[in-house]
Amino acid sequence: TDLTVRFEYTDDKTPLEEGLVAAGEGVADVSRELNIGELNDAGDSEFFIFGYDLEHQLSDNWQIKNAFRYSSREIGNTGAIPFEFDEATGLVTRFLGFQNIDAENYSLQTNLTGEFSTGSLDHTLLVGVDLNRTRDREFTGLDFANPSLLDIFDPVYGDFDDVDPLSVPVARNNSLETDRLGIYLQDQVEILDGLILLAGIRYDTVSQENVVGPTAFSPTTSETTQNDDAWTPRVGIVYQPLDFLSLFASYSQSFTPSTQLDVDENPLEPERGEGFDVGVKPEMLD
Repeated sequence: TDLTVRFEYTDDKTPLEEGLVAAGEGVADVSRELNIGELNDAGDSEFFIFGYDLEHQLSDNWQIKNAFRYSSREIGNTGAIPFEFDEATGLVTRFLGFQNIDAENYSLQTNLTGEFSTGSLDHTLLVGVDLNRTRDREFTGLDFANPSLLDIFDPVYGDFDDVDPLSVPVARNNSLETDRLGIYLQDQVEILDGLILLAGIRYDTVSQENVVGPTAFSPTTSETTQNDDAWTPRVGIVYQPLDFLSLFASYSQSFTPSTQLDVDENPLEPERGEGFDVGVKPEMLD
């Protein structure tokens, strides 16, 4: 039995850097040290990760694995946010604002691997289940009523020195929770010496709930839910005509839920895809 425990913590405090402005087909001809926000703009991010990997050998041919991960992320940014650049005047339009992001992720996976034979066929069987929950919250404020103009060629700072960024009107107040369950089965069969077939199937079901809270533009709260599921197969073949040469081909489908929202604040549809892979793999001899 093997147990590995993982832990990571990061606390990062940095100036808030919005980059440089684009002009024409490149970057404006200014010093790369230019700050198009305010000099006291700040960003604070805190990351925490904890998890473990547990493996147990049930016998010479069977093994069970269990893994868990928890991660959290908190980001807080305050400062002058640039929205528009006028190339003719060299002026950047900025608005005072803040952004708070809180995210949590829970993942649990268990699988069983075994080797056995049925007659002349040798099997490597994989069966498992995984669970995942993500929670994302974004709380953003912007003061659109009081813009500030900054000349990138002759910057003068201090327009927002007497204003608390956290006091500006709330512009975005969203929380999204996603639950996912996946069950999978795969069998790798050695039919003949040097000929291996692989076939697998996975089922996913995803439930998402999005809550749009009150803001300065809308005092109401709305909730939307979305449920999706999919079967995704995987098949492949490997043929080794020589000890140092393998020919392979495979086909698979994918299903990935999205944690992003559309313009109406509804979760986007999951991404679905197909993959084809054909090739030759040589191994160089010593």
